[in-house]
Amino acid sequence: MMTASPPSLKEASTVAHVTGCYVYGSENWIHAQVKHLRAHAPFVLTGRTKNHDQLDWTPPCYKTFGRVLPIRALDRVGKGVLGYRPSKRWHIHRHNASLIHAHFGPKGYEALPLVAATGLPLITTFYGYDLSKLPRTNPAWRNRYRMLFERGTRFLVEGGHMADCLVDLGCPREKVEVQHLGIEIDKFPFEPERRSEVEPLRVLAAGRFVEKKGFPDAIQAFAQFLETGGEGYLTIVGGRRSKTKNRKAREVLREIVRRHGIEEYTELRGFLAHEEIIKEYCRHDVFLSPSVEASDGDNEGGAPVTLIEASATGSPVISTWHCDIPEVVRHEKTGLLAEEGDTEKLASHLLEVYQNPDWAEALGEAARDHIEAEYNAKTQGERLDTIYKSIV
Repeated sequence: MMTASPPSLKEASTVAHVTGCYVYGSENWIHAQVKHLRAHAPFVLTGRTKNHDQLDWTPPCYKTFGRVLPIRALDRVGKGVLGYRPSKRWHIHRHNASLIHAHFGPKGYEALPLVAATGLPLITTFYGYDLSKLPRTNPAWRNRYRMLFERGTRFLVEGGHMADCLVDLGCPREKVEVQHLGIEIDKFPFEPERRSEVEPLRVLAAGRFVEKKGFPDAIQAFAQFLETGGEGYLTIVGGRRSKTKNRKAREVLREIVRRHGIEEYTELRGFLAHEEIIKEYCRHDVFLSPSVEASDGDNEGGAPVTLIEASATGSPVISTWHCDIPEVVRHEKTGLLAEEGDTEKLASHLLEVYQNPDWAEALGEAARDHIEAEYNAKTQGERLDTIYKSIV
């Protein structure tokens, strides 16, 4: 349901945002970027739409899947002959778009024929797997990306680590720009930890049940925290989109919990609506996110948005020196970091937070200040507007 909308942008130039789906719950940061533009009117070209009933505002969208047969037939022929769907070009013309912004590397590559046909500049934002896993598991993407780097106008990444990775793949350094993701600060109540030293530590871990999120390390670190004298409870929230993969992933985590004998201290929950996960940030004392590089090369690219969200509520974050996480979690200033896979250090950090609640509260307060300064959706929307202006 639409209950709010940005200021009128009737006189603003239009940016066509290209996505595969608008918008998965795990990719709500794309919506935050689109919503908080103020000098450019957004229009979304997407394959499918999802979760619009959970958004407080939706931009104009054109989805290609599910169209009537004549349009699908025309698009199929056009895609084969021209390299793009004619319906997309027609909507770009109809909305008088002045720029195309593709979300994820493959969407940038797919947009190249459309860019050639319209003569519009192209911005592509990379987010993670498209920069780490994809070129490694499918070398054909290295050549495709070289073409994208040559023809694309600008490439946005979440932090310095991602920028270096993009340059290593062949992107000219001068075309790369860091643009932090933003969250809507007002939706995250600031409730830093105010537990006493005698209360158990409530630990939260949340995300998709995939290897790079490091959930097995989270469970092991929590078990070690209990073994070294800590008292607390661990809540794990998340899952997989596929029911079969979700069932298997949950069973793997349950087995790890059983192996460590911490069933009575651990709760495994499924995906939650966004407003519910915000409540969980506030209900817990610390957020644990031990990200690692997966065996297939997949990694966070930048940093999980959950770290930004948890920090906004005043929760100290315990995570790893992985990708651009150190830009979000400043070690010993807004949270604590350990090397990837170092569960002993993660457990030690949990014990430090448990034994020093006043210090944990100070970390949480500094975390909120950092997020307000660098990851506020309104501020980042203004910065994205500035990038668009520099190109258009």
